[in-house]
Amino acid sequence: MNLLELDGVHVVHKIRGRGLFGHDHVYALTDAHLVVNPGETIGVVGESGCGKSTLAKVIVGLQRPTAGTVRFRGKPLDEGSGREVGMVFQDPSTALNRRLAVAKIIRDPLDVHRVGTPAERDERVRELMALVGLPASAADAVPGQLSGG
Repeated sequence: MNLLELDGVHVVHKIRGRGLFGHDHVYALTDAHLVVNPGETIGVVGESGCGKSTLAKVIVGLQRPTAGTVRFRGKPLDEGSGREVGMVFQDPSTALNRRLAVAKIIRDPLDVHRVGTPAERDERVRELMALVGLPASAADAVPGQLSGG
């Protein structure tokens, strides 16, 4: 089964009045098709304004397509799979709450969705930190105390 699949996805924005060159629609994404299999990593490249950010927003459910379908693990994205898909925005100063400790930032989604017991959440935070190469000592640090990389 495919991890992620986009089939004929379009995103069209209506604009008030007449826009540039008399058009009243902006075509942000046109007929996008994409298949990502489990374990696969993809990169999306293109010139400014070609739809990369719109594509990312559609994939994580922040933007609904005007037409086409988005499926995550075989189910339409709008059928409860949204909590399994997330996005870290490009601007590091706004992507993470700079006042919260790293462990708290990682744990928040687990708390919000009540995943496991409190002890299991603590263990999962430690596992996730280790998975990305963060030492246990970073748990109490705030994002500004860590390298941007």
